[in-house]
Amino acid sequence: MNYNPNYNGAFQFEIDPKIKEKYRNADRIFSSNPETIRKISKKLLIFGIIIMLISIKAVIWLLMLKIDLLTLIAGIGAFLIYASVYLRKNISKFPVLIVYQDEILFRKQKHFGKLKTLDLYHFYSKPLEFETLYKCDLKQVVIPTGIFNTTELFVETKNEEKIFLLLNVEKEYRDYIAQYLQQYINN
Repeated sequence: MNYNPNYNGAFQFEIDPKIKEKYRNADRIFSSNPETIRKISKKLLIFGIIIMLISIKAVIWLLMLKIDLLTLIAGIGAFLIYASVYLRKNISKFPVLIVYQDEILFRKQKHFGKLKTLDLYHFYSKPLEFETLYKCDLKQVVIPTGIFNTTELFVETKNEEKIFLLLNVEKEYRDYIAQYLQQYINN
């Protein structure tokens, strides 16, 4: 990948003041892309409503506290609707990458393909748990090529280890983060 040192993206998303205070010495805090969060939230809401509509009898039973398999399904629909609202209200509370002068804080992507949902669950359920990589250990930033690597990014360490960052962002924002990290490594 060719890196443009003059790359200027307009990716300055709102960050919760508590996050800024907790990481106040950070050079840069990359937050979640609100558009990505809205897309996820919209999918959860639609899926939750569909489940609730399909199991309308179970919704009534759920309200009457009668528990069976159908009420469990209705409960899942209600949870998806709740998760949708939660994500929309907390868009600014999900930092994806924190860059300090000599280290970066990130979440490691452990699952790929359909199992990536497990990483996303961890991402949103524990938004402030990070792993650390030191700048002196970083070699380069790579965006994998291929039809299934649409939003993935990894950093290669000096001992040839590939660490995939869990970003959950749009491609343009991922490219911006890659540009920034490559400049960070080179300086």
